[in-house]
Amino acid sequence: IMGLRVFSDPLEYYFGSKLGGETILIFMVLFVYGTMSPITCYFTLLVFFILAMGFRNQFIYIYPIANDSGGTLFTCFIKTIIVCMIIAQVILIGVVGLKQSPIATALLIPLLISTFLFQWYLNKRHYAVTRCLPLEDCSKIDRENEREGMILDFLKEAYLQPAIKTKFAFPENHDKIIETGETNSRDPLSSVESTSP
Repeated sequence: IMGLRVFSDPLEYYFGSKLGGETILIFMVLFVYGTMSPITCYFTLLVFFILAMGFRNQFIYIYPIANDSGGTLFTCFIKTIIVCMIIAQVILIGVVGLKQSPIATALLIPLLISTFLFQWYLNKRHYAVTRCLPLEDCSKIDRENEREGMILDFLKEAYLQPAIKTKFAFPENHDKIIETGETNSRDPLSSVESTSP
């Protein structure tokens, strides 16, 4: 009516672009001023608390979830936050250096180096895992493809671990024991034979 949308049918909220810039700004303020003026931490905590309450309600009950990224937005935000930390540490080193405190400036350099090492560790280990499709999702996609008519005979046991792929591993003299009918009461294979079909 008159170009307005109904309240029960809101547009999708692209929180990566709309909320992302504001969140990055708040994190930069927190990282830069949190050490120089600790009262900033309380204000940013209050802001994040209010935003969390409001947006949690909006995302659960109001906005449609059609633009769910499946967790890829989290990795983008973590990378951005680490870059914000590096920028804030460089600014802090600059401020402390301008106050002519060489000992404090020198003591902040290992912090910057450790942040770079942490970023390298995340890129090397954590994000390599998140680039791969989980096994459960792979099998779901294969089941859907099989229902649509795709031939997937070559994938019959592709998703099994190697320990599960091998059937019972019997000793070499197993067939001889079966033929002679010899069973030992302490032999673990006797229980396997009795339960096997």
